Amino acid sequence: MVFMNAKQWFLKQGIYVLKGCQYHPTLKDMDKFKNQSMKRQTVIVVITPTKTECWGNFKKACIAHNWAYNTLSKRQLPIEYDGCKIERVPFL
Repeated sequence: MVFMNAKQWFLKQGIYVLKGCQYHPTLKDMDKFKNQSMKRQTVIVVITPTKTECWGNFKKACIAHNWAYNTLSKRQLPIEYDGCKIERVPFL
């Protein structure tokens, strides 16, 4: 299976609806793309001294905890930061 982004998929389908520099497909075309989206393979687990949180997106976890995403995303997980342990685990 070949993975592609939305722009590539719409080009393959022959959809060239342009507005400025961005592609703006119709709602019907977006429904087709949603059905072909990738399945979640991993989740981010944030373990604090008081609770454990599960996030599907590392950037949103960083925003919620007021962490610098650009700095943390360059590190290899698992990491310990600001008294929390951050891990990427398989999503079953």
